[in-house]
Amino acid sequence: MTSEAVVTRTRKVSESPTRATILDVSTRLFAREGYDKVAMRDISAKVGVTMPTIYHHFKDKKCLYREVERQSYGLLKQRLMDSITGKTDPRRRLRAFVGEFYDALNDDPIFLSLALRNLLDPGERHHQFLVSIAMQDVYQALVDLLNELQPGQGDGLAPIAMLSGVLGFIAMNPAKRQLGNYPLQSSSNRKERANFIDYVINAALATA
Repeated sequence: MTSEAVVTRTRKVSESPTRATILDVSTRLFAREGYDKVAMRDISAKVGVTMPTIYHHFKDKKCLYREVERQSYGLLKQRLMDSITGKTDPRRRLRAFVGEFYDALNDDPIFLSLALRNLLDPGERHHQFLVSIAMQDVYQALVDLLNELQPGQGDGLAPIAMLSGVLGFIAMNPAKRQLGNYPLQSSSNRKERANFIDYVINAALATA
């Protein structure tokens, strides 16, 4: 699946084509340039609509950025919650969760760039929004699942270590490809994916 398809599927069916296009273009620009470097006139020029048209759909840049985050993070949250909840074997759910998070980041470089920029932004308001709209519920579900597998294991570092481990591993893709002695060069390598998931789960469930 192309990155364009990944971004497009975040849009609501009921949205007007113009609003959806503004969101798609804005997502790419914010991911590539960062919030502070993107002006509304840049978005207007890229979409090919007038500034009043942009402001008809979004009252200012902050509202536009929040909607980009809401849709992007909302989709990821739903994917992760679907994988982690249910009545199947808890270890299978944990494996599905790690795999889903891995795929969501690995298959969509635009979303990955947006998320990394958000996390590294010094403004606490961006962090609060990310946590409130997506991370808090996912984190709690992961805590509960780890405790279901191994009582007390979700109450320490394991949940955050798992989330940051997946994010960091995918963020390292450009560097991994330059390592001459790295045995799994391709970021789409199925063996790398399977080995990584095993490693993360075993590390998370290891007894301290």
